[in-house]
Amino acid sequence: MKKVLLIIVIVIVAVILGVVLYLGYLGFIPGLSSLFGSDKPRDLGVTWTAQDYATAHAATKVEVKTTEITATESAAQTPGETLKLSGSHPAQVTMSSSELTSVINTNSGNWKYFPVSNVQVKINTDGSAQMSGLLNLDRFAGYAAATGVSYSDVKVVMDKFGLLPQAVPFYISATPSVTNNIASMNIGKAELGRASVPQNLISENAGAINGFFTQQLNAFPGFSAKSANFNGGKLNFDGTLTDVIETIK
Repeated sequence: MKKVLLIIVIVIVAVILGVVLYLGYLGFIPGLSSLFGSDKPRDLGVTWTAQDYATAHAATKVEVKTTEITATESAAQTPGETLKLSGSHPAQVTMSSSELTSVINTNSGNWKYFPVSNVQVKINTDGSAQMSGLLNLDRFAGYAAATGVSYSDVKVVMDKFGLLPQAVPFYISATPSVTNNIASMNIGKAELGRASVPQNLISENAGAINGFFTQQLNAFPGFSAKSANFNGGKLNFDGTLTDVIETIK
């Protein structure tokens, strides 16, 4: 009888250890995830320099003003007060993978609720694109409040992934486009950590996904897109851009 109990205990421990190691590999347990390297975004081979950002900034003509304040001052502000946009100007912009990646990463440090960091965007010649980076779950509530996303919807997501670390690697491949401020994502694959999001889940929620991105396009004063796509291996944008973006770190 003692031998039987010992075998059962060994099996249970082995199963638990296997589950823990698997979750660590997927990126959901910080210590083990670091050991496996799955707490880091996928490397898409895209690098960028200060010159990439300078080129992109000259093309967009958007002025970014960033203010750093104390923790006490920050706590007294609502999320909406940390992001202010004003003015607009027409823009026809073309960007490479490196230039677009530079814009995202440079500005991720300029706003306390910027939802992603350590991003790479790889634009393919067939009009599709890949994006990897870190999803900062601890910024979701503030991001929602500042950009008009339903907080109840965000909270459902946050509760569902409540055991995840604050920064979770993500990966997405898609063929996105925008026509008259209406987004179409056409997602091919998505991962959170190293876990793939089931394709049937993506398909069943395609309408909600496109609706979310369309809402985001219309959330920023001064911004509108007649058209945007990744045809020819470049970001091609035609529309209007905000003149000045003021952010709080």
